[in-house]
Amino acid sequence: MKNKIIIIAITLIIIIISGTILYSNIRDYLSIIEKKVVYAKVNIGDHIGFDLNSTALTFGMIPSGGSASRDITLQNIHNNSVKIQIYITGYIKDFISASENNFILNDNESKNITFTVAAPKNTPSNSYDGNVIFLMRNPIVK
Repeated sequence: MKNKIIIIAITLIIIIISGTILYSNIRDYLSIIEKKVVYAKVNIGDHIGFDLNSTALTFGMIPSGGSASRDITLQNIHNNSVKIQIYITGYIKDFISASENNFILNDNESKNITFTVAAPKNTPSNSYDGNVIFLMRNPIVK
């Protein structure tokens, strides 16, 4: 009898924890107002080169140990404040950083975000790419 009570208690705890995690994931997913994915790329090589592509976040070529920056202007076109969260995926994620992340952008407000790629010394020459994902969420999400 004692073992049955322990098994029931453990089962209830697992159900409660699973429900809490599921609720949190659903709440976060439903809080997304808009999602933008921007392709990003940097070439690491033996010289400097420019890529002024206006539809992607491209940095051209930088030498190992070098860096480059590009700006993106975010504008809130929604009728309420949004929380901006930036995620970086792919091979470029180890080299790129954003000047700001997890911030509130009010209605009709704009903000410049600077993205910087930096290649540590001895980084192998290659192309490194990925995506920069901008999530616009309801600002009550933590």
